[in-house]
Amino acid sequence: MSALFVFPPFRLDVDNARLWLGDEELHLRPKAFAVLCYLIAQQGRLVSREELMHAVWPDIKISDVVLRGCLREVRQVLGDSVHTPQFIETVPRRGWRFISPLSMTRVHSRFEEQSQQEDNTPQVPRPHLSNSLVGREAELAQLQQYLEEAQGNERRVVFVTGEVGIGKTALLDAFLTQAASATDVSTARGQCVEQYGIGEPYLPVLEALGRLGRNSEMKQVIPLLRRHAPMWLLQLPELLETAESAQLRHSLQGAPQDRMLREMAAFVEALTTDRTLLLVLEDLHWSDVSTLSLIAYLARRREAARLLIVGTYRPAEVMRSHHSLRSIVQELTQSRHCREFALVGLSERAVSDYVKRRFPGKTLPVTLSETVYRYTEGNPLFIVNVVEYLMFQNSTAQRTGGEEIQQQLAQMQRSVPDTLRHLIEGQLERLSAEEQRLLEIGSVAGVEFSATIVAAGLEEDIITVEQRCATLARHQLFLETIGTPVDQERRSATRYRFAHSLYHKLVYERLSTARRRQLHLRIGGHKEQAYGERAAEVAAELAVHFEEGRDYPRAVRYLNLAATTAMQRQAPQEARAHLQHALTLLEAFPASAELNTQVREIQRALQQPLLALKNARAVQSKFQNIA
Repeated sequence: MSALFVFPPFRLDVDNARLWLGDEELHLRPKAFAVLCYLIAQQGRLVSREELMHAVWPDIKISDVVLRGCLREVRQVLGDSVHTPQFIETVPRRGWRFISPLSMTRVHSRFEEQSQQEDNTPQVPRPHLSNSLVGREAELAQLQQYLEEAQGNERRVVFVTGEVGIGKTALLDAFLTQAASATDVSTARGQCVEQYGIGEPYLPVLEALGRLGRNSEMKQVIPLLRRHAPMWLLQLPELLETAESAQLRHSLQGAPQDRMLREMAAFVEALTTDRTLLLVLEDLHWSDVSTLSLIAYLARRREAARLLIVGTYRPAEVMRSHHSLRSIVQELTQSRHCREFALVGLSERAVSDYVKRRFPGKTLPVTLSETVYRYTEGNPLFIVNVVEYLMFQNSTAQRTGGEEIQQQLAQMQRSVPDTLRHLIEGQLERLSAEEQRLLEIGSVAGVEFSATIVAAGLEEDIITVEQRCATLARHQLFLETIGTPVDQERRSATRYRFAHSLYHKLVYERLSTARRRQLHLRIGGHKEQAYGERAAEVAAELAVHFEEGRDYPRAVRYLNLAATTAMQRQAPQEARAHLQHALTLLEAFPASAELNTQVREIQRALQQPLLALKNARAVQSKFQNIA
């Protein structure tokens, strides 16, 4: 069984020495691979230069140059940045730390699978995976493993992280249903809510305790609270008679401030002497500080307890609000008192399974699931909303053919459904005005853009813009860093992209027509000037900017240039499309001798791709006849 570490979007197969990005295998030299493996194994902990050298080169003495060369190679392969790290953080004069969320699964080799099949030893029954959840089998198995460790009297604290809509709640729904089938597991669940100002202390824990106390099968809960945690019981008046509540309040006057923590620890350890407690606390990015202190306190306790705490949070929210959860998770991770793994988007196969379930018995276009996957990038919430949108737009979808559904999907791709719009707009409104303007410029530049082009669009200093972009990317707010190549002006400029295409689409749609036109002209003019004689390299992009900016003469010029470039690359279909679009734009020009000349020139240029396409069809027909 080999260990597979997942730190999105990468997977690391330690035993087979392989690193994957999606379906693409990436290559590292053996020592660079060993450096990455060691840092991952120490996730969240600071690793000194001496420790790393001893671990990777135990028998020889090497120079700092060799070590730093390996680190540079790892960063290049991961697309990481020293200044805005997503994976490996440098702590000056102290060492390095692997900072990305990390999960681990076990993958059976073919030999192991065969051995297991031949082994007739009775196996301990395991709960069945939820039939209502698609594409989360590995994550459910990971949570089940943590639960089994807790059942073995080892307390566990686990954080499940992910962006809005990635499926954290759905995963926990399935996991709680699965865990409830075990006779020795008690489950309790609490929810943090977004509040303005100071939140209510211990709100999600009290909610969970209340549910546990009202469970008719958990008759020992109230007596144990009464004995070990009377202050907690006092906060749950629905579990007490009025007289007892008054008596408790009187007896607990003047209790020390840390008593709540000690009481809950005593209650948990008493409750879990003969059963396991699974406590789920959701949306901890909105949690009160007291709840987080309690989690940390319970995690650090050395006494044995059959306890599993599973908390969820959105990293972007935590980073953006400077929430104290960030420091607590870091401290618990460094001391190995918690585990953390991030949910990533569903696979294309999982998306296909979901679509088929929603349209049972229907013959669907073969490209439908692929289109949904490409449009949503595997985000479960977006997938659900896309399908709901199709159902809403076409109320007869259950009675019509798959072609109608495909047409509705094509229409949907031109606009963002309102349900998603509200979600994303809520996130946008939390950003500063400067950050919103930065994203607006970026959306006009494209899904991917350089800090240089954004600075030009904002007419601001490049250093200031770089800092803002880096901050958004580091906090996982709408942007991701994709490298630091030399830009068109021969300067080092970090490139960014929108973390999800829907983010790009919605930010762009927020712009007014006049503002959009102005920005396209500004960005197009900057790129035209920056590329100079090399403008052919971005001719198609410049044509879009000038068309959207209503500068049709320049748009036509660059469409013509884009067609020339396409023919140079033996792409006659694209060349034809560019030229035909140029003719369409010319139809809006006032009649003149100059216009007639332009039309004739483009029509002559159009003959070349048309002839190339005709010849290609003739050759294809000839080969078909021969066959």
